[in-house]
Amino acid sequence: SYRDYPTEKNHDLLKKIILKTSTKDSIVMEWFGGSGSTLLVANQLKRNWIGIDNSNQSFDVIKQTFKKDNVKCNFYEYVSID
Repeated sequence: SYRDYPTEKNHDLLKKIILKTSTKDSIVMEWFGGSGSTLLVANQLKRNWIGIDNSNQSFDVIKQTFKKDNVKCNFYEYVSID
């Protein structure tokens, strides 16, 4: 069952992947932020991280998740002026 986003990944699986592929000096890059699961797990594992997504839904879900889990970060929202 998905909590907030249809492509959300299992946190235990993400933890295994991040631990196997990074060190505490690494930066975890999430190109499709989605629900923010990868970023949340990276943060819990004391990794630096950068998350990107072009969806307003994703942006809102990640902000809510981070607020609920007390994750401190800077959000930057790019708004196109077309």
